[in-house]
Amino acid sequence: MFMDRILMFQNKKQIYGTQVKYSKKLKKQVVFPLQNADAIDSIRKSNDKQKGLIPMSEYVKIFKLNWDLIEYQKELPILLEEFKISD
Repeated sequence: MFMDRILMFQNKKQIYGTQVKYSKKLKKQVVFPLQNADAIDSIRKSNDKQKGLIPMSEYVKIFKLNWDLIEYQKELPILLEEFKISD
């Protein structure tokens, strides 16, 4: 989604979880940091412009990733530092 891409290029957290980036520190593709990871599926579902997006667990399979909220939260501090994310 274009809004997420703009936020990513501005080093800000994305809204809908559509952007994936390679982490040199973790040595793998990761979901670029999210504004509200706990509610990501609700946010994706309520996206009126796209008539709703598929759940995060299904979407990341496109990139051969698995969505694990607990793992994401553990890795988040590393990603915030690496990608120099500002809120």
